[in-house]
Amino acid sequence: MTTEQTPKIALGTWAWGDAGGDDYFGGNVKTEVNLRPVVDAAMRSGLTFWDTAYAYGTGASEKILGNLLQSYKRQEYVLSTKFTPGMTADSETAMSDMLAAVSNGCIRITWICTGSITQPTLKNGHRS
Repeated sequence: MTTEQTPKIALGTWAWGDAGGDDYFGGNVKTEVNLRPVVDAAMRSGLTFWDTAYAYGTGASEKILGNLLQSYKRQEYVLSTKFTPGMTADSETAMSDMLAAVSNGCIRITWICTGSITQPTLKNGHRS
């Protein structure tokens, strides 16, 4: 996929699968059954770029979205997720864990999210 082929709008799934109450977007409709019409309507409308993360519901968002996208061909959508160091039990298996969570092994974009920006260490004017 080239940059020109990447959709310009991503649909975020930050509250999907979250156990939170009705005090923010989605209320108590964040189940696969209730979200199926959302995914189907978006796909029919050409909104095919989906964004999720392990941090969204401790992996629940990835699992729900992965299950809902199984009825579509991999070529019909773009899936983006995020890796946040320290959020998974074993960072050595984090990518394979994310692939398993989305049920289809078709993550096209992976972001690395951290809570801080680390500056490179310079020694004698060179990065170490």
